[in-house]
Amino acid sequence: MVITMSKSIIAFILAILCAASTSCARQAQTEGDANADTTAAETAELVGREAVSSSVPDTLNFDGETVTILTRSESGFPEEFLAEEENGDIINDTVYKRDQYVTERLNCTTDVITRAGGWGEHINFMNSVTSDVMAGDQSYDIISYYAYCAPMLATQGVLLNLYDIEYLDLSKPWWHQSFVENATVYDKLYHVAGDINLTTVSYRYAIFFNKTLSDIYVEDNLYSLVDDGKWTLDKFLSCVKDIWIDVDGDGISEETDILGWEFGGGYDAIAAGCRFTYTEKTDDGGYKWNFYTERNNDIIEKYFSLKNLESVFYKDNYTNTASFYNSMRVFYPSTLNLSDQLRDMRDEYGILPFPKYDESQDGYYTTVNDNYSQIMIPLTCKNTELAGAYLELSGEYSYKYLTPAYFEVAMKTKYLRDSDSARMFDIIMDGASYDFAVINSSVIGDPVFITRNSMQEKGGNFASQYASQESVLEAKLEELLKTYREE
Repeated sequence: MVITMSKSIIAFILAILCAASTSCARQAQTEGDANADTTAAETAELVGREAVSSSVPDTLNFDGETVTILTRSESGFPEEFLAEEENGDIINDTVYKRDQYVTERLNCTTDVITRAGGWGEHINFMNSVTSDVMAGDQSYDIISYYAYCAPMLATQGVLLNLYDIEYLDLSKPWWHQSFVENATVYDKLYHVAGDINLTTVSYRYAIFFNKTLSDIYVEDNLYSLVDDGKWTLDKFLSCVKDIWIDVDGDGISEETDILGWEFGGGYDAIAAGCRFTYTEKTDDGGYKWNFYTERNNDIIEKYFSLKNLESVFYKDNYTNTASFYNSMRVFYPSTLNLSDQLRDMRDEYGILPFPKYDESQDGYYTTVNDNYSQIMIPLTCKNTELAGAYLELSGEYSYKYLTPAYFEVAMKTKYLRDSDSARMFDIIMDGASYDFAVINSSVIGDPVFITRNSMQEKGGNFASQYASQESVLEAKLEELLKTYREE
């Protein structure tokens, strides 16, 4: 669908769309204000989260002892634990109330210390933790850190097996069960993902779509496709492939045109959505490779087919959220926290899970950007009972109130205050997918980079890239398994 228009016609159409969008926005905002008294607590009760409780005894009393959390200093990460006072922001206030609840329940205090730990500082962060533990430094009891790097710490022998921590019940829903299952090796788990870290929610991938444009250029009702189990990779490709509005009329598909898709990210989420496999569990509790398969190759080839379409904008290592904000893309892959940047967007937008491989797949799945936070306990933890009880109660409170608060306020912008978006959000949350090889990518030869690069054919196609790295992958996996066997 290639449309060439004069600038005057484009201006006229955009004026109409803008007027319609403004009207819809006012209506959505009014509806949002009318429902403003819907609280996260009410949401938790509505979806049954109130009925799930921890087994931490009410009689625990730690006599004012302090539990200290070490986390990254970069923006957004201290705030997962640190809220000095209530300020009217529901996320801040829920974190503050969580801390009050847990510390009063356990008769303890909390402290949060930070170190630079983003990409580029991650090696220094990990080296400092290793040095601290080896020196017997007990400055902190819990570590909240970068998911991609967590396995590097796990292999250094400086972390406790979380299954050995008193009061920590890893079968509870606030610890993401897909992660617990797929990160456990030989009955050992050294780092875990859960609702206690809001980034496991806000960094979850979804497909954002422009409702105004999709109503014009997509024949299907997208929400119905999801509900009917028909939102597949092939259907997604068919929706994207013909959307090209040649804004300047030069006959060249380019960044400033209105396009179906921006090929700038979401590679891991496409793979997770289609149940791409890297490994499979062995009978002894270890793992073996199941990477280069016909199905995986088909997923990569289909996604790669987008790269050279006129309806798709692609530039290596490029993301431009302004293109979606300014209504230049119909579909856009991003993490859920993109909604923070879309509050004043002219057109209405919605969210969708990433597509299934085919209709026979059992459900919709997605993954989390590997910058999210995971929880660990160092060998030097002063009081593991306190650490375990603190984590368990914080996880429970977060599951019941913090995650619902995120949807009720942070996600429910003026365009997401509807039952369709709420249902899509639930599907995305329920489809949390954590693969052993993705979790441990940094220590087993980075197989995720082979997948990402193959989707762009950077360095060659899937077959050639896998063949060139197969021996390294095998050796790295065996090295990791050996480490777990010996610890």
